[in-house]
Amino acid sequence: MKFDLKKILPGKKEEKEASLAATVKDYDSESIRGEIVEKIKQLVLESGEYSSGTQTESDILETFVQKCDESTGENIKNTVSLVRIIVEGLSEEGNPYAQRMTDAFKADVIAAAPLHDIGKIMIPDAILNKPGKLTDEEFEIMKTHTVEGDKIIDDVIKRVGREKSGCLNEARYMASCHHERWDGKGYPEGLSGEDIPLSARIMAVADVFDALVSVRCYKPSFTFEEAMNVIKKDAGTHFDPVVAKAFVDAADKVREAASF
Repeated sequence: MKFDLKKILPGKKEEKEASLAATVKDYDSESIRGEIVEKIKQLVLESGEYSSGTQTESDILETFVQKCDESTGENIKNTVSLVRIIVEGLSEEGNPYAQRMTDAFKADVIAAAPLHDIGKIMIPDAILNKPGKLTDEEFEIMKTHTVEGDKIIDDVIKRVGREKSGCLNEARYMASCHHERWDGKGYPEGLSGEDIPLSARIMAVADVFDALVSVRCYKPSFTFEEAMNVIKKDAGTHFDPVVAKAFVDAADKVREAASF
């Protein structure tokens, strides 16, 4: 999957594109990127493939969280729980996606979920932790976390080989495409419908719901009911309607999964 900065910054003049590209590049610390890439690579080489629940994975995620905003740790925990609920719902008999929910796919998606925002390590702290609404220019930089996540995970896959990368193939889809929308109005590529990888469509629902019910430096939390209503309302526009329905149908499990 190839990304073009001009597609990330639609309608911007060339000098604005160059300015924002320079800002991202200035922060593009190879020491930060290299640290994460090296830790993931070592986990793959030591265990044979990327796997979750290991001490090395905990070290990777701890490094990631330390570089990002205060809400990142809770977001990782919550979205993994929500992704698990969604894949279970999609696996139920009669669901249109049931045949796609193989044991291998479900395991890969759940294991990959903690890496969906890994690209945020390349976003400047002043933007990531800004206590207020981002400017248009800041938001364009924030959006590049999808591209950066793709680059980081792709770098690992190239170093260890696709046959050993395990769930990292799905992790790359989730990192790069979880802000795409079913109606094609998302980013960074403006993909729509089933052109968006299924794992990313699953993460989109989990990530938005968690963002809604969580307190952020720029907003208060929604109630459980308010957040559920957003998922229902945006099914078929923002979200894959099949994935959204599986999530809404599992409302009791979602409520029990964490203390929202």
